[in-house]
This record gives sequence, structure tokens and C-alpha cells, in this order.
Amino acid sequence: MRRHLSLTLILLACALAVAPAAYASWNYATQTTKGSSTASRSATSGCSVRTHYSALRLSCPHGGLAKATYVFQLPSDFTGKPAASLVPAFGPYASVKVVNSTAYVTVKVTGGTYTLRWVNLVYYVK
Repeated sequence: MRRHLSLTLILLACALAVAPAAYASWNYATQTTKGSSTASRSATSGCSVRTHYSALRLSCPHGGLAKATYVFQLPSDFTGKPAASLVPAFGPYASVKVVNSTAYVTVKVTGGTYTLRWVNLVYYVK
């Protein structure tokens, strides 16, 4: 058992040593847009989506759905799956869908009010 654990730790250490070398030629990149800079927005059942200065206020006080979509053009050499982060960080989840070199970030609110100031898209380029 002890020998198996030692071998496992050695293999894990080797894997961790190789992983950074594999990503050494990649660069981390990000794009940011204001919350109000949507490609599309929609609201149902008593919800609303409104510009609030340079932010976007998505509100659903009694259920329903408020949705905003953002479009980012990715470079041709991007790699992996881009991820989105929202500012402020608490609140809804952002989903990312990539079609060719275009990333679509969708933010949905189904309860309460959320004021979205910034949308960040992060990815790697070779």
C-alpha cells in the first residue's frame, strides 16, 4: 500500500512538472465590455432589462426571465474553452457558447435584481 502511494505521488509530481511546459507557449487574453453593451436583451413575465448609466439592470421581482447576450470576436489562434466572469461577481451565472471564432455570453436572471457593470471573457491564445 505504501509503495503504491509513493508511486502515485511520483507520477503526480511528474504530471504537474510537464503541464506548465505544455502551456508555456500559450498566452492568457481577456476582453471586457460594459454591461450596457449588449448584442440582445429580452424579458418575460413582469421582468425588465434596462440600461443604468453604463451598466445593465436585469430585474425579475416575481419570477420570469431577464436575459442579456454579449458577443465577442475571438482571434483565430484562440485555444480551449473561453470563460466569462461578471462584475460584480455575486449574482447570476454567465454561459459561454463558441461558434467558429465568435463567443456568445448569456446572462440570465430569474429572481431579484442584478446590476451588471462589466462582462469579461478570458481565453488562451497560442
